[in-house]
Amino acid sequence: PLFVSAQKKKSNEVTYMVTSANLKVVDAKTEQLVNPMGLDILRPRFSWILESTQKNTFQTAYEITIAIADDFNKKSIYWMDKKNTDQSIYNQYAGPALASNTRYYWFVKVWDNHGNVATSPRQYWHTGFFNLSDWSDVYKRQYPLIILTG
Repeated sequence: PLFVSAQKKKSNEVTYMVTSANLKVVDAKTEQLVNPMGLDILRPRFSWILESTQKNTFQTAYEITIAIADDFNKKSIYWMDKKNTDQSIYNQYAGPALASNTRYYWFVKVWDNHGNVATSPRQYWHTGFFNLSDWSDVYKRQYPLIILTG
């Protein structure tokens, strides 16, 4: 059996998540961390674990979706990648260049060898500063030049 859950956002947009009763995606992580902040990795890796009530279950494909907004509307989708593979650890980001100091949201949809489909809970990661100039800008905002006259 399939379960459909709906979630209503502030924008009145409703998103749906389809999950099989026989398959669950748990422990989704970015670089082995849950919702990390200040991640300074240009091509982070994603991992997850499958749980199934059926014996001899393995993943046959996955699709990672990354967005710049937590409602995953069409305009905010930054990158999607579907692969036919059983690999569920260290799946590396291969999309457009990530921006410094930006929050990205992601989830993974997984298919198994019994025809079941499951979607992970939504996760995020926040990038750190990738360039020295990013740090310089922060320093300038926190410690503006003080000019003394006298």
